[in-house]
Amino acid sequence: MDRHYPPIKIPGVPEKEIAMKKQIIAVLSAIALLATVTTASVAASFTCTVESIDKGQVVLSCGELTDRINVGDKVKIRTKTERKAVEGC
Repeated sequence: MDRHYPPIKIPGVPEKEIAMKKQIIAVLSAIALLATVTTASVAASFTCTVESIDKGQVVLSCGELTDRINVGDKVKIRTKTERKAVEGC
């Protein structure tokens, strides 16, 4: 089902100016969305060290960052991996 809406026409305002304003609004919206997503992902990441491991329980030491985590929160842990040498031709 194709719907074709008539272009927006404002008396006294050229169509090119209206099109430019639409593009500016689209770009600003994209930047705002990107800034929101980036800030949320950066704000939730920090580094801790493993203190001990005992029967499925891992004790982490995060220093002063402990006020950002509560007991029972789910966290994602990523281990550091050594990079292997890449051999070329």
